[in-house]
Amino acid sequence: RSVASSVWTILALAGVVLVAAIANAGSLRLSELFVRQNEIVVRQSLGATPLRIASMLVLESTVQALAASLLGIGIAFAAVNGLRRYAGAFLPRAADLVVDPFVVLICVAIALVSGIAIGLIPAFRARRWPLIATARGVVASRSHAQMLLVGINVALSVILLVGTALVLRSVRNLFATPPGFDAANVISFRVAVGGQRYEDARLLFALYQRFLDEGGQLPGVQSMALTSQLPFAEDQDNAGLTAEERAETARPGDGPDAQRFAVTADYFKTLRIPVLRGRAFTIADVVDSEPVVILNETAARALWADGNALDKKVRVAGGEGNPFRRVVGIVGDVAPGDLGARAKAQAYLPIAQFFPADVTGVVRMTAPNAAPLRALMRRLDPDVAFYRVASLASLVEGSEARRRFILSCLTSFSIVALLLAMIGVYGILSLWVSSRTRELGLRMALGASAVGVFRMIVSQGLRLTGPAMLIGILASLFLGRFLAAIPFGVRTAHP
Repeated sequence: RSVASSVWTILALAGVVLVAAIANAGSLRLSELFVRQNEIVVRQSLGATPLRIASMLVLESTVQALAASLLGIGIAFAAVNGLRRYAGAFLPRAADLVVDPFVVLICVAIALVSGIAIGLIPAFRARRWPLIATARGVVASRSHAQMLLVGINVALSVILLVGTALVLRSVRNLFATPPGFDAANVISFRVAVGGQRYEDARLLFALYQRFLDEGGQLPGVQSMALTSQLPFAEDQDNAGLTAEERAETARPGDGPDAQRFAVTADYFKTLRIPVLRGRAFTIADVVDSEPVVILNETAARALWADGNALDKKVRVAGGEGNPFRRVVGIVGDVAPGDLGARAKAQAYLPIAQFFPADVTGVVRMTAPNAAPLRALMRRLDPDVAFYRVASLASLVEGSEARRRFILSCLTSFSIVALLLAMIGVYGILSLWVSSRTRELGLRMALGASAVGVFRMIVSQGLRLTGPAMLIGILASLFLGRFLAAIPFGVRTAHP
């Protein structure tokens, strides 16, 4: 659903920019019509009907739209490469994205329809002209239409700018939110053990322990640990929690659903996850020892209202053969996926009591470098796969790829809409000044100062943009609910 909502949001933003571009192009076509006033009047005097003039104007705009759409298609082919690279963090199968011919045809059709709409705007105005018109009369006859089009452009640019500001503040707030661990100077990697050699759990644990012991002696390594999954990149293992005291009366689904992690002793030390009460795991927590578990605060409160879970027993996942585990520690909450996501119950098991065949290593180093660790694993067992090396900080950033991608789209779209609005305002003010050149000259001849004339022109621009900006702000308050799933830590009506 998050992927679908992101794509629909981006499509809606593109639609807003398209409407702004149509309004802007229509306004510019009206300005062009003013320049071609004498030509249109001559055509009328020579017998051209309003339908013929309208057809000419529509055909011109359609040809321009076709040429522009071909240029846009060329840009799209080049842009898809960037889309593959930046959208891959949250868009499934982004590497398979191509420019589809059917999509191209639809976009060209939209561009042609837009060109026809743009051509109809001056066509409807031209058919109302008298046979002979003064320059001032021509401008006055369609200034309201042009002001309306420019106002639409300004209002849409305000809406996009407000959306950009909301998402920008949201991303800033998200990255200021503590994820529950310290990702600085930590690298991660995956280790996959295959074949029948390690079917004996003791041999597998011995390999893991030897890797940790020798890896901890490498230069620059401060601490290292293994885990069955990372909360940000590998949220794939979940299990229900059941308190022993309520096991007989509990029904399936009564207990909280928790992320399940199998970790080694130094996992909390390496990621600097605070142990709030009790203790962390030790190397003594092995298969033959008492089954134990560590819960996060959210899980402890979900099972016991006062959060006092120490020394109580919990079953992680169902099944009669699954033992109840004594809670030996309570740790802080770790963000379960996206930054800012609601805290989720989390349960940690000793890796020696779970034995996953594929594990993720996390290593805190003074100078992050996975090469010595890869060489160590190759020396211990060259058949063990060592792959997907990445800094933990990059995985945290990748968890917010969707918001950052929408932010980049919003930013670029709002800049385009703002530039279009600036061009539209300039166009109508330029037309207004050109049509009143003699009046302005007469005003200055009668004593008006250059500052006074400048102030009059600027006030004309403010009368145009002021109401449009107000409408844009009010519309952004109403339309902000469509971005409600994206902002974090900022209201959609933030001043």
